[in-house]
Amino acid sequence: MVFKVFLTGFDVEFDHNKEEPEILRTEKSRSVEQRPESCFQISFCCSPEELNFTCQHPCQWWSSALQLQMTRSCRLDRLHSSKRLKVQAEANGTKVLLFQSGLQLRRFRLLLLPDRQPNMDFSFAGKRALVTGAGKGIGRATALALARCGAKVVAVTRTQADLDSLVQECASITPVCVDLGDWAATEAALQDVGAIDLLVNNAACARLQPFLEVTADQFDQSFDVNVKAVLHVSQIMARGMKARGSGGAIVNVSSQASKCAVRDYAVYCATKGALDMLTKVMALELGPHQIRVNSVNPTVVMTDMGRLGWSNPDKAKSMLTRIPLGRFAEVEDVVDSILFLLSDRSKMTNGVTLPVDGGFLAC
Repeated sequence: MVFKVFLTGFDVEFDHNKEEPEILRTEKSRSVEQRPESCFQISFCCSPEELNFTCQHPCQWWSSALQLQMTRSCRLDRLHSSKRLKVQAEANGTKVLLFQSGLQLRRFRLLLLPDRQPNMDFSFAGKRALVTGAGKGIGRATALALARCGAKVVAVTRTQADLDSLVQECASITPVCVDLGDWAATEAALQDVGAIDLLVNNAACARLQPFLEVTADQFDQSFDVNVKAVLHVSQIMARGMKARGSGGAIVNVSSQASKCAVRDYAVYCATKGALDMLTKVMALELGPHQIRVNSVNPTVVMTDMGRLGWSNPDKAKSMLTRIPLGRFAEVEDVVDSILFLLSDRSKMTNGVTLPVDGGFLAC
């Protein structure tokens, strides 16, 4: 398993007889969210729980803290030292030097993350996939995962800058910039994308509005994107799948909000409820043509939008206490489920609304 190790948040005293290490020059000016791909990367045949840290430093508390058993990540803040440090990682008798400082570090943060190359056990070689809402979050991660798994991907979103950065990250992706809320523009934009075998309807909008304050325009905008656009894009792609006679798979990204009321999300809940029923009808009518249609219904997902919307600790706690696994979903949790439903491993799965919610709907 590959792990990435990031050192951030430096508070240092320079030894002016030594050159400042490149890693410090790179990392001091970046936040964790902006961390570069070029920082420490180590590879061990082990799980995160089996990976331990050691450091040459007299402070036993610190050495102990560095050997925390980690399931996902480890952040160690405010570690004070007047000594120069040497940090090693070890698993199965193999040691790797991670960091040796020529500086006096008063405080820094160590962050270990398993560098999952998700979904590499899926293969979509020879398949062409279209993903809507591919500029950010779940859609972007799904487009990249499909490309890694061998699919030729068409990425659809309304923001050109997001498409530009996506193509920069993966040059094989074909970008399409269109507002899916515009029926005619969508028809024109998608008519020349070619044969599509796999479709992920991810584009959506969520507006926080108390029930008594919802306006007609807000209602229409939400249904245009969350339901009407799904129907339209699916019609275009399914007609091609039917005509070719080779079947296909469609996954609609819904929400646990389709099945459980969420305060101030009246319209959003309504759109996702409609999407679930649309999924079932599509499965019923397209199934005879070997086109499977399913949905994933995640809980709160830690996209940039999700982190912003649930950053209030009290608000987050009210939801987390209702999730038996005790955490929100990560983007890769949803992507894994999407790829499963797109793959032949789910070839007898049709018309399903799959919760990705840590047990929220079971309670």
